[in-house]
Amino acid sequence: FEEDVTNGEIPPAAVQQLQAFSQAHAKVPIMWVVVPDKTTVYVDEYHSRAFFNAFNAAGLGPDLRSFAAEQRGKMKDFYFTNDTHMSMEAQLLLGKRMLEAVAKVLPPSPAKAP
Repeated sequence: FEEDVTNGEIPPAAVQQLQAFSQAHAKVPIMWVVVPDKTTVYVDEYHSRAFFNAFNAAGLGPDLRSFAAEQRGKMKDFYFTNDTHMSMEAQLLLGKRMLEAVAKVLPPSPAKAP
């Protein structure tokens, strides 16, 4: 997709910016969620690979690039065929994966009385 080529890859140095922001706001737990674009999932698995490797090594959030690549082979349309948006099924799977990642970091909320 043209935007992916025009905008280029996410530079690995962006991880340092995410880390700096997280450190500057250390009182608030921050989990970064970086959703790979359609080019990364279907066309060029090496697109932004250096960024994702640095991101994963830094432990800033869940590895959604590997998750999307895995799902690409399991479901017909992770991303819609003629669109850059994820299918509804993919959105639900991705949402579940993100919720699982948050649950590992934050304590469960206390049960509320009826």
